[in-house]
Amino acid sequence: MFTCQVCGANDQDARTLKLSCNYELSEISSKFQKEPDGLWSIRTCKDCRGNFLAILQYWVEGNLAESSSHPDRNIPVHVHGRTVMMNTKEWEAHTARRGETGRRPHRLG
Repeated sequence: MFTCQVCGANDQDARTLKLSCNYELSEISSKFQKEPDGLWSIRTCKDCRGNFLAILQYWVEGNLAESSSHPDRNIPVHVHGRTVMMNTKEWEAHTARRGETGRRPHRLG
């Protein structure tokens, strides 16, 4: 019996996802553990592994592409190792999640 690191469910059928990534995945979540071989791992139940694979498929098929050319998205923000263009509402939500409310964004254009 183990506890899924994603949803917290107790399950007998554990899955370990291992990822190779040139990024500190611990910045996304402390649930990711760096293994001695340099891979990142997380223990999940079958449902959470299936959800991860569905999101991965959605991303690979180009469904998560953002439109950075939208005129309202004029705030450049460094997120997960890349620059993302945000509008004011997205910027406010992003800074609130990080506990950085009250900051003023730098706008382009």
